[in-house]
Amino acid sequence: MVKLLQLESELSILRPLMRQREVGSVLEIGYYEGGTTLFFDHVIGMPMGFIVSVDSGTATPCTPVLTKAALHIVIGNSHDTATLEKVRAVMAEARETSFDMLFIDAGHEGDDAYLDYKMFAPLVSNGGLVAFHDINYPDVRRCYSRVLAETQALHVEIMAERSTPDIPFHGIGVIYL
Repeated sequence: MVKLLQLESELSILRPLMRQREVGSVLEIGYYEGGTTLFFDHVIGMPMGFIVSVDSGTATPCTPVLTKAALHIVIGNSHDTATLEKVRAVMAEARETSFDMLFIDAGHEGDDAYLDYKMFAPLVSNGGLVAFHDINYPDVRRCYSRVLAETQALHVEIMAERSTPDIPFHGIGVIYL
C-alpha cells in the first residue's frame, strides 16, 4: 500500500499551481514510498505524463500504479553526478528535454536540499516550478532561503494548517523559474 506522507492541506494548494502551469513532467528527488509520486500522477493533465523519481534506495520498494504518467525510478545518491547522468539518460530515452517541475524532498540535513537544487534545477524548463518540501525544517528553510536570495525568483509558500506530533515539519516552498 502506498502511503502519502505529505499533508492534504499542502497538496490541495500545490495541485492548482501545478495545473495552472500545465505540469506534465516531474522530477522528484526523494521517492521514499511513492505517495507523492501517485499524487503527481493524479495532477498531471497530460494523457501520458513523465515522472522520474530519484531515491537512495533505502526506502521500502513500493511502486504505485500510475494512470497518466510513465514512471522511471532512478536509484542513487542525489548529490552524485552519476545519478544526474542516469536521469539524463532516462530523459534522452524518453525524448524529454526538460521537466516542468522539480520536487525536492530527500535529505533534510545541512545543505542537502540546496545541493539537490543546484544539481537538478538546470533540468527544469523556463517557466517551470521548483518545490522544496518541509521548509519548516530548519536546514531545508535555510537552503530554500538561500536559493531565493540567489535567484530573486517569484515564489509562494504553502503552509500546513497545523503540525501534527508525528510529522512536526511541513510547508512547501514553490519557486517559479
